[in-house]
Amino acid sequence: MKKIVKTNAGIGNYYWDWIEFKYLVAVLKQAKDFKDILNIFIDIHTQKEISEIIRRVIIASLFLEGKTYDEIQELTGCSRSTLVKINTKIMRKKAVISTAIKNTGTFEKFRFNEEKMDTRDSLSRLIDNTLAKRDVFGMFSRKK
Repeated sequence: MKKIVKTNAGIGNYYWDWIEFKYLVAVLKQAKDFKDILNIFIDIHTQKEISEIIRRVIIASLFLEGKTYDEIQELTGCSRSTLVKINTKIMRKKAVISTAIKNTGTFEKFRFNEEKMDTRDSLSRLIDNTLAKRDVFGMFSRKK
């Protein structure tokens, strides 16, 4: 049987095919919500691979925050060569990750906001949202 997958990975031999990458993006676009994206990552990645992706995004955020190489190395434990690679990539004019991080906010800001978020179970939040939107009991009506 003829090999059809061109993307490969191995020691010193990494290559990804453009059409195969576009297929990956098309599959990811089918996700309905955060839970779907999470499950896609869990289904096809190892814990190590997911950890590496997360760490690289956080490192990019720390660079965009203005942290130095030494500060980032201390915060993440990442090697200097990896930091150089990530910084070089995010500083390109067309680096979409930089725009995405700027739009999302830095990791520190995101983490701070997550800690302040509603920690009740999802059913309680759903009930509150339903009541607020439908004003079932007339409790949220503005008096005219």
